[in-house]
Amino acid sequence: MSSAISILRGLKPRHEVHHEVEIVDGAFVSAAAVYSARCISDRFLPDKAIDLVDEAASALRLAQESKPDESESLEREIMTLQIELESLKNESDTFSVERKNKVEQELNEKREDAAALAGVWQTEEARLDKIKDVKRRLEEAKHQLAVAQRQGQFELTSHLRFSTIPELQRQLTTETRQIGMRSQLTEAVRRKPYAVILPDELGKAHKDVSMILLQILDERVITDSQGAYGRFEEYDYCLTSNFGSDFLAHASACNPKTAIVTPEARNEVMERTQEYFPQSSPTPSTQP
Repeated sequence: MSSAISILRGLKPRHEVHHEVEIVDGAFVSAAAVYSARCISDRFLPDKAIDLVDEAASALRLAQESKPDESESLEREIMTLQIELESLKNESDTFSVERKNKVEQELNEKREDAAALAGVWQTEEARLDKIKDVKRRLEEAKHQLAVAQRQGQFELTSHLRFSTIPELQRQLTTETRQIGMRSQLTEAVRRKPYAVILPDELGKAHKDVSMILLQILDERVITDSQGAYGRFEEYDYCLTSNFGSDFLAHASACNPKTAIVTPEARNEVMERTQEYFPQSSPTPSTQP
């Protein structure tokens, strides 16, 4: 069993690059090795465990490349409404006219929802493609490092080991961290769709967390790497931060009679906030 797990861990980078998915170590220990030994009696380790990982990674890749179930359901509903609208096209009685107007309104709403979900899905697809590209480049750099070491190319070896590979690993960690946070959020939202979100001291949060929060406020929906949706329409938000607190601490920041923040102080605070959240931050353009 232990030797099979060691072989699987050695094959992990190849499976990840080939199938363009991320495989956690627990999948080898609990799922692939243990369950294949327990449930598949006509094969031997490590072959049956390798086949199990290969099949699971292939299924996950197909799920990532397919449209989410919610988008496909909306497309089917739109098609049904279009067929009904076409059947009412030549009807002139009162009931048919009222039904036609209602169907047209519902069809427009469904199309807007479908366009919004398509925009979010395309954004997530682009993010996953970026992770796959970084993984591919990292695997190529590791292969080049092994070749350079065998051939005695010390300058190239040093550049790959201490510059190229660490930079690619840093990029991969940053991207996968954001995907992981999204997965936790979508799971929490599915379990509890009504809640109050209280992000305290927003300025101290990691930039990735802030960008996800901005997308939630703007789009009210996010997806994880599996295409699962988390909807935030029924959530209330209360954000705190210390942006511009140094301006607000001055006595001149408020009108002494009304205790209302002056326009000048407000502009200073907004400028400080825009420095933290630049207008050029990439966010999907469609909204549900």
